[in-house]
Amino acid sequence: MSGRVRGPRRARSVAGTGRWWRAADLAVLAGLVVLGSLLLVPAYGSAAPVVAAAVGAAVPAAVFAVLQRWSLPGWLAVPVIPLGVVVLGAVVVAPQDRVLGVLPASEAVATLGRGSLDGWRDLLTVATPTGVSGALLVPPLLIAAVAATVAGVLVGTRHPAVALVGPAAAAVVFALFGDIAVNPGTVVLVGTGLLVAGLSWVVWIGGRRARRAERLAAGQLAQDRVSGADGVLGLRRAVVAGTILAVAAGASAAVALDGSTDRAALRAVVQAPIDPTVFDSPLALFRSYTKDRADDVQLVVQGLPTGARLRLAALDDYDGRQFRISDLSGPFVRIGPERPAPANTAQVPVTVRVAGYRGPFLPLPGPVVDLRFTGARTDELSADLRYSATATTGLMPGGWQTGDGYDVVAAVPAQYAPDVLAAARPQAVAMPPGPAVPDLVRSATDRYIAGATTPGQRVEAIRAGLVADGFFSHGATGEPVSPAGHGLDRLTSMVGTGPMIGDQEQYAALMALMVRSIGIPARVVVGFAPSAPAGGATELRGSDLTAWVEVPFEGFGWVPFDPTPPADKPVTDTQERAQTERREVAVEVPPALPQVPPDTVDNESADQHPEDAPPPEAAPGDSFMPALVVAMLGWTLLVVALVAAPILAILAIKARRRRRRLAAARPADRITGGWLELVDTATDAGYRPVPWQTRSEVARELAGAGVLQLDWLAPAADAAQFSPTPIDDDRARRYWREVDDRSAELLGGLGFWRRWRARLSLASLRRRKR
Repeated sequence: MSGRVRGPRRARSVAGTGRWWRAADLAVLAGLVVLGSLLLVPAYGSAAPVVAAAVGAAVPAAVFAVLQRWSLPGWLAVPVIPLGVVVLGAVVVAPQDRVLGVLPASEAVATLGRGSLDGWRDLLTVATPTGVSGALLVPPLLIAAVAATVAGVLVGTRHPAVALVGPAAAAVVFALFGDIAVNPGTVVLVGTGLLVAGLSWVVWIGGRRARRAERLAAGQLAQDRVSGADGVLGLRRAVVAGTILAVAAGASAAVALDGSTDRAALRAVVQAPIDPTVFDSPLALFRSYTKDRADDVQLVVQGLPTGARLRLAALDDYDGRQFRISDLSGPFVRIGPERPAPANTAQVPVTVRVAGYRGPFLPLPGPVVDLRFTGARTDELSADLRYSATATTGLMPGGWQTGDGYDVVAAVPAQYAPDVLAAARPQAVAMPPGPAVPDLVRSATDRYIAGATTPGQRVEAIRAGLVADGFFSHGATGEPVSPAGHGLDRLTSMVGTGPMIGDQEQYAALMALMVRSIGIPARVVVGFAPSAPAGGATELRGSDLTAWVEVPFEGFGWVPFDPTPPADKPVTDTQERAQTERREVAVEVPPALPQVPPDTVDNESADQHPEDAPPPEAAPGDSFMPALVVAMLGWTLLVVALVAAPILAILAIKARRRRRRLAAARPADRITGGWLELVDTATDAGYRPVPWQTRSEVARELAGAGVLQLDWLAPAADAAQFSPTPIDDDRARRYWREVDDRSAELLGGLGFWRRWRARLSLASLRRRKR
C-alpha cells in the first residue's frame, strides 16, 4: 500500500514539514519559554519556578510532537494537554502529596486547582523571596503551559515564526510577576538569550523552507529563481536580525549602566490588606496574663537558648495612654517559609506548640529565617500569617487554637556589653509622633544621663538608673501596691511621688519614653521569657510574660535593654518614704485615661478578629490502603473518561451516518449512500477529492495511485442514480458488502496508528456531501 493519496487541493501545498523538524521546533519554543522563567528566580529565591515552567512547557510540546509523529488528529491535544498539566504539575507543585511515589494524590490536585485561582494573588502579596509553599508554583506552571500551547498551535501554520509570540508573552508575564529589585545583568542575560535564540530559530526555519521548496521546484529556471529568492531573503533576514540585536545591545547597556535596580512589577501596586493598628496592644493586657492567667500554660517551647525570649510584638506608637503597633512597623505581608538571615545573629531552631495562648501575634525568638507550621491547620495558618521584617513581628489575624504549632529557625540577636555600645551611633528610624513628655520625667532623665557623653552611654545610664531606683511588684496579694497601666499619669507617678514601684509593663514604657525624650528612637517589645532553665520542652505560663526596650544602633541593629529591677529586690521603708514630704513641682499631669480592658475585641475589625475559631476537624482514620485503591481507581476512570469521550463521540457519529445510509427507503439511495461511505473512508485515510470530480474520475484516481480498485462500483452508483431501471433490495445489499470489503482492504493496508487516525479523522465529516 502506497499510503496517503493526495487530491488536487493537497497537492498545491509545498511538501510537509519533516516530523523531526516539527519536534525540534517545539523543543526550541519550549526552551525559550523556560528561559524567560529565569526572571522569577529572584522572586522565589530558588530555581523552583524554572522547574515548574519546564514541566508546564514540556507537556504541550511533547503532546504536539507525538500527535505529529504518529499522524494523530490534532483535536486530541485538547483533553491530553490539560490532563498532562494536572498530573505532572500536581507532582511539581505538591511533591509531598504523592501516591505510589509517582502519582499525584487528591490533595496535590486540590492544591493545583486552588493555586490556579489564588496562586496569582499569593505570588504578588507574599514578600520576596516567596519560597514554594502552598500553591506558589502554580502561576509559572500555567504561564509556561499556555505559552507553549499557543506556540505549538502557531508553529504549524503557514507562518511558523509567529509562534514566537508565545515565549515573548510568557517572558513579559514572568517579568511582571517577578521581584521589584532585580539584578540588571539577569535581565540583560535573559533578554539577549531570547533575542539571539529566537532570531536564530527564525533564520533556520526560513532557510529550511527555502531549501525544501528548491528541491521540489520543477526545472532549472525554477531552481534558479528559488535560489535567488533564498539569497535575497537570507540577506534581508541578516540585516533585520543585525538591526534588532544592535538595538537590544544598546538597550541592555543602558539598563546595565543605570544605577537603579527597581523596575515595573505588579507587586509594586498590590498591597496586602492588613492594618496592624486594629490589634489590641499586648502591653495593655500585661496584667491579665501575670495575674489572672499567671499559672495557665500558654506555650510549650523546645530548643530555646538560655537567656533567649519569645517576642510577641514590637510597639512603637505611644499616645499617652498605651504603646501599640503603628503603620510605620509594616508592611505586614505574607511570606514564604524561607527568609534571608540578618547579620550579627545566630540561627537557632526552635519548636513551639500552642496551648492556651490566644493572642493575634506569632511568638518568635528573633527574625524569621525558616518557618514551617505543623498540626492539622498547616495550610490555614500559612495563609493567615502576615509578617513585618521591620518590626520582627508576625500577625495571625485568624487567631490560634490548641494544638497549633510551628518549627522556626530564628536569627537570635547577639548580646552586647555596655562598653561595646558606648561609641555606637543611633540609627535613624522613623517613629510615630508622641505626646509631650512631662517635666518630672524629663528631670529624672536628666539626672540619670548626667555625666554620660555618648548616645550609647546615655541609653545605658537610663536603664541602670531605673534598675537602681526601682522596685518590682505586680500588685498581687502580699506585694506592694502597683497599679496597672502605662499611661502618662502612671509613669509620672513613678518618678514623682513615693517609691518607684512597677513591673515590666511600667519600666519598659518609662525607659522608652525617657530615651525618646533625648532624641533617640526606642520601642517596647512584649514577649515570653522562660523562668526555668532552657534546654528541653519548657512550658511558658502567663507569669512568664515580660517586656523590654529596643534601641537601634548603626552596625548593631535593634539592641535590647531590660530596665526592670530584679523581683527579689526588697522595698525598703515604704511607709516612711511615702509619708516624706517631697519637693512640689509645678507640672500639669494629664488625667488618668482608661486602659484597654483585657480580652476585648474591636468590633470594627471583626474580619481580622473572629470571636471563636472553628474547632479542628477530626483526623482521618488509618485507612491508607482502601483510600489508595479508591484514589487509583478514581484517577484511572477519570483519565479513561477524558480520553475515551471524544473518541466514542466520533465513532458514534460515523456509525449513525452509516446506519442512515443503510436505512434509506429506496434501494438506489442505499447504493449511492454506499459510494459516499467508501469515499468517506478514503477521505479519512488521506484522500482529498475535488467537489467537481465525477465518480468515474475519483475511481480512476484511486486506482492509478494503487490505493483501491473500484471496478464496477462507480458505474453502479451512477446507474442507480440516473438509470430508470428499478433496483431491488438484493442488489443494494450486494453493493454494500462490496463497499465493506473495499473499506476493510483500504484500512487493512495501513499501520496501526494510521488506521486509527483514519477511523477518528474528522475529514469526512467536513465534506459537503454526506
